[in-house]
Amino acid sequence: MISDQKKHLQFALLSIILLANLMGMFGMHFFGEHIIWLSIKDLILVLLLAGNLIVFRVLPKNYVLCTLPFLFFLGVSFLSSEAATMAKVASSRQALVPFAIGLLGFYLGSSQEMSRQFIRWHLHALYLLIACSILVYLGLQFEILPIAEYAKSKSLILSYYDVPYMYYDSLTGNMIRNVSSFLDPINMGHAMVFLFVYGLYKAKYSKALLLMIALSLLLTTSKGAVLHLVLALFILERNRFPKWMQYIAFGSLVPLLILASSLHPGVALHLEGFTEALTHLSFFGEDLARTGNQALMYGNDVALPIFDTFIGGIMGQFGLVGLLLWLAPFIFILNKIRKQQWLFVLLLVQLLVACISENTFNFGSIFFLMLSCGYYLRSSRANG
Repeated sequence: MISDQKKHLQFALLSIILLANLMGMFGMHFFGEHIIWLSIKDLILVLLLAGNLIVFRVLPKNYVLCTLPFLFFLGVSFLSSEAATMAKVASSRQALVPFAIGLLGFYLGSSQEMSRQFIRWHLHALYLLIACSILVYLGLQFEILPIAEYAKSKSLILSYYDVPYMYYDSLTGNMIRNVSSFLDPINMGHAMVFLFVYGLYKAKYSKALLLMIALSLLLTTSKGAVLHLVLALFILERNRFPKWMQYIAFGSLVPLLILASSLHPGVALHLEGFTEALTHLSFFGEDLARTGNQALMYGNDVALPIFDTFIGGIMGQFGLVGLLLWLAPFIFILNKIRKQQWLFVLLLVQLLVACISENTFNFGSIFFLMLSCGYYLRSSRANG
């Protein structure tokens, strides 16, 4: 059994993961640029996984078995790819982080007391993110947040006011988006989608609290996150609508995306990346870090212009075989959590949105989601 002190430490570290980017920003400002400042959340994740494995000495066998084929495939691709080492490390991390977070969530369902603390932690995490939203917004608005070094390390272009251009709403051009402690509006958007659906269907949050979450989501002006929420709510509430309306809604989704791409260049870039991935889909792909934004960030020549699409990036690097191996653990999870319909739908829709958005499956975007997926694997005794 894990002691109360260790339990509290574990949930404190989960909260620190939410603050990791903010901590990294201040670390760079005061102590200089170093890879350690971009690795805080990854190091804590590894620490938590190692600690839990030592304490419990158990793994979700079927979940791990579903992940091993992709791990082997990734290892072969890592060795064969001619991309820069850091690009390969970054691309490997991007592909593996969802499974690692899911494994951590598995340990959070190890006892009734851990489960109760995990449920309470969601509310504490929500208040933490809202508080950070206000403080970071004020810091950006009054130009007192030392964002320059952090933005440079993330290849973000700064405006005249030392605010990254991606922090401005693309419609008005002057409204600063809600980035909170993630320092990323898309990550914050998807985190709020999870907390809204979780609060509505599972935790039964008050209307005032749900309204606060919805407002926080809208202030991110993340198109992918809003699409995520709309699709998830429509599917969860589909029985309220006649069949013909459901068919029209789902049938019009692709045409509406195409129309939006003709009106908004950002949407067009996302769709072009996924279309490129589909057009050049092969069995084994172009190799690790040979497509996608990670390749560009580390100065690699890309084999195919596949950008701004997470699933497209998986397809471009690993091909059809790699994509199926990467999806296998998610199929296992979806099968095991199907009784938790709210969570099943959230994961399914987030995978779909990841076809046209890369940040949709970033660490911050999937943190709450994959923790809960792993938690319900354990709580449903689906550990093989």
